Amino acid sequence: MKTCYFDRNICDQIDKKRGISDDELNGLQAAVSDERIAILLSFETVQETTYASQDTALRGLKLISDFSRAEFPIKPHTELVRDELESFAEGKEPPSPFLFGRFSIDQVITDIQTPTPEILALLEEDKLNKTKLNTELEELVKAEREVIQRNRPQTFEMYWEQRSPYFAELFAERAGCLERCRELGMDRVLGLRSVRMSIGAILSLLYALIIEGRRVKNGTSRDLQHSGPMSAADIIVTDDGELRRLLNRIPMDHLTVVNLCELIDLLQLGCVQRNSAIRV
Repeated sequence: MKTCYFDRNICDQIDKKRGISDDELNGLQAAVSDERIAILLSFETVQETTYASQDTALRGLKLISDFSRAEFPIKPHTELVRDELESFAEGKEPPSPFLFGRFSIDQVITDIQTPTPEILALLEEDKLNKTKLNTELEELVKAEREVIQRNRPQTFEMYWEQRSPYFAELFAERAGCLERCRELGMDRVLGLRSVRMSIGAILSLLYALIIEGRRVKNGTSRDLQHSGPMSAADIIVTDDGELRRLLNRIPMDHLTVVNLCELIDLLQLGCVQRNSAIRV
């Protein structure tokens, strides 16, 4: 089966039935039931869903639980990338991108229904972390602007070639395996799927901001945290047109980025078949 990553806004779109009919929704549910597609659950999507008002959060979490493969939640982005880099450096097989029972969406629903002081504190802490992420993004944009001012790339492809090795080394250093990754080759590091996707998302955004003159939207820094987990899926589904544009130009094999209507069209045309298994 094909695996799909639903961005948070897709859950909201389905909840509000915005641009999707009952027949189309039934068709989507049928595709999940007959295993033509599997919708993967990510820690980041659940986390963002909990930030809404209680009623909206509970509806969103219930919808995620109904549609997704909750038994296979994707690892948080930092853990996912670190694990893949460490396994590569140690010469091991690529690790599974899933958590295997270390996360329970039912427990999250319970926590939202009857929030404890500890849960409320965690939610507040994470909201503060969003401000920190935005600040870090601003600093990254400033630093990157200075780096490329003397060698301004004319295309995103040129920018990727120019800067992706540097970010690959940065990722490897944070994972504690820079020297071994250098020995094995940074080109091979960039072949690691979660690493390539994460770096591609960062560079695509930086290119949009610095070269194309786009503006940072609220939540952009959060979008970057989804890029690693998105790499676990065959198809990324998002209602954000700008995010689709940024992701589509990342040089990745076997990756499709669509909106919900386009996914439904693919299902109706029979373009998504039961021809592959989830890598666990």
